[in-house]
Amino acid sequence: MATIYKIIGGGEKVLQNVQAGVPTEYIKVENSDWAEKRDCNGQDFSTNIMWCTNLEILQRWADDWAGCEVELVETKEKEEPF
Repeated sequence: MATIYKIIGGGEKVLQNVQAGVPTEYIKVENSDWAEKRDCNGQDFSTNIMWCTNLEILQRWADDWAGCEVELVETKEKEEPF
């Protein structure tokens, strides 16, 4: 189990946020088995989530997607209303 950092919407969301001039939110998930189950870090195009066990690497990937420095801000996981 590890701490992971994820951006819902992946690189496309990062790019949209930069174009709109707003920060990109990431979620910190402690004790997650996500990376162990998938045996990697990265972008999952089926779930549209970018994730990594290292926040600095996630920052670098976001910057690469946007072609500039991206402001990442931590947020809470949004719960389903039902």
